[in-house]
Amino acid sequence: MVTAMQGDELKALRKGLGMTQAEMADAIGMTATSIGLMERGVAPIEKRTIQAARYLQVLASSHTMFALALKLEKASRGEVQMDRDELADAAEWLKEHANLPRDWQD
Repeated sequence: MVTAMQGDELKALRKGLGMTQAEMADAIGMTATSIGLMERGVAPIEKRTIQAARYLQVLASSHTMFALALKLEKASRGEVQMDRDELADAAEWLKEHANLPRDWQD
C-alpha cells in the first residue's frame, strides 16, 4: 500500500539519497521542475511518483548493504582494515536498515 507523501518528505528522501532535483527527475522519468513543484507543495505528488522515489530508496539501501557486507567479509579475512568506529557505524546502519531479527541487534 502506498501512503501519501508531503513535499518536505519527498525533499528529505531525495536529499537522503544525495540527489539533486535534476538527478531524481532523470532517475524516475520526470522533469526537475516537476520535482521542485511537488517539494514546495505546489503540485500534488502522485502515487506513481511516491512508488518510484521509494524504489530509489530501496535500491540505494540494497547497494549500501551489499557494499557493507562485502567490506565486512574482507575485514574478517584480513584483506581490509576496519577500525572500531567503522565497525560501530556498520552495526548501527545494519540495525536501522537491514531488518535483522531483534536478538541480532543487541
